[in-house]
Amino acid sequence: MGKKGKRSKRKATYNSIDKITLQTSKLVESAEINFKKKNLHSKAKNEVREAIRILESKKPLMIGTIIDEKYYWMLFSQYFAALMEIEYESCNYEVVLACFDQHILPYEYEIVNASKMPSTPETCFYRIKLFYLLSKLRKENEDYHEDGVFNCIEMMQKYEKQVFILDIYATSGTFVVLKRYNAAYRLWEKCTALPNKLMFISKLLLAKSYLELHRGEICQPDSTETYHRFHEMKALFDNMEEEHPIHDNDFSEYFLVLAQWYYLTHKLDEGETNENLVIASGCLKHFLGTSLGNSIFLSESKGACSTCCQAVTPTEVQYVCSGCRVACYCSIDHQRMTWKKEAVKGMRIGHEILCPLYKTYRKFSQARKNKDKEKESRMKKRFDRECIRFLADGLGLKNKCVPCEYKK
Repeated sequence: MGKKGKRSKRKATYNSIDKITLQTSKLVESAEINFKKKNLHSKAKNEVREAIRILESKKPLMIGTIIDEKYYWMLFSQYFAALMEIEYESCNYEVVLACFDQHILPYEYEIVNASKMPSTPETCFYRIKLFYLLSKLRKENEDYHEDGVFNCIEMMQKYEKQVFILDIYATSGTFVVLKRYNAAYRLWEKCTALPNKLMFISKLLLAKSYLELHRGEICQPDSTETYHRFHEMKALFDNMEEEHPIHDNDFSEYFLVLAQWYYLTHKLDEGETNENLVIASGCLKHFLGTSLGNSIFLSESKGACSTCCQAVTPTEVQYVCSGCRVACYCSIDHQRMTWKKEAVKGMRIGHEILCPLYKTYRKFSQARKNKDKEKESRMKKRFDRECIRFLADGLGLKNKCVPCEYKK
């Protein structure tokens, strides 16, 4: 074959590689969009898996030269990083572990080399390993897995000069749920140079850690440690509210965090109406409104599982909580998974204590929707009482409020 024939063959090969890249990239981009929607996690997962299947089927075509080989492994690592993230957020920890052992570990050398290419938009191998170690941490809860997580984050910062906020969000939530509060604080210290909105999210994660620690330990209001922590929390919440007012925020967890803070500090308010309790109830109402939306009405629910956010197909049975008639699940196992903790991502708050609050809010919203003024007024009073009961007894904050002496 002459030089002209070789050039034509090489050109045809590169055109085929471009088509494969375009086809698989479109699938992954679509998956990233669907992943942000609560009820389309299953579709996002299937799209990434299809992209990986196409890529693996064309492996002999793509691996021709050293450059082509690195390009193949770069795409391979990017797509698996996306898949691992979706599987982890869908609480499929066993799947994450299996993916790493079967598809990533045998090709670790190739993927690491490909991840160092100048054109690689992210250090994919360390993202993949991060989700693997987080899944290991949830399953085994060993200290050396925590050290591995921080090593991955340091490597990502080394190559990319920043850490993706979704990775930080998942990592911090895992630390809080496993009661590794020192690790959560250490993680926050590594995120102090993030841009504005991302910095707010890191502060929100720190606030969650403070509240969960305060809620989970035996409270000693007269201790020096509790006093110092209160002032650290106050400075943090003042800063968050100043930079990000409630009406400008769309993070549902922010309202739940603020509700706990205002309830904890309500004894500092000497007014007759106790404005802090009113604000706490209002924050809970915002939390329920932003996190549940129209899913409080079963007829309008889109059928997303409250644990893994995956939509239930028409042939599958949808499980609905018999108590609140709001929370839906794709399986009994997923209902049990968030019964005691993590009904709200990254917090040790289970559906067991959220259930009565959901039920009352559903009835209040139904009365408002039907424009029944008398019932709406009655249900609003009941909802306000349920909000305080949820904070005081459900979350166990009744005996952990900041004493009025702290006002001085």
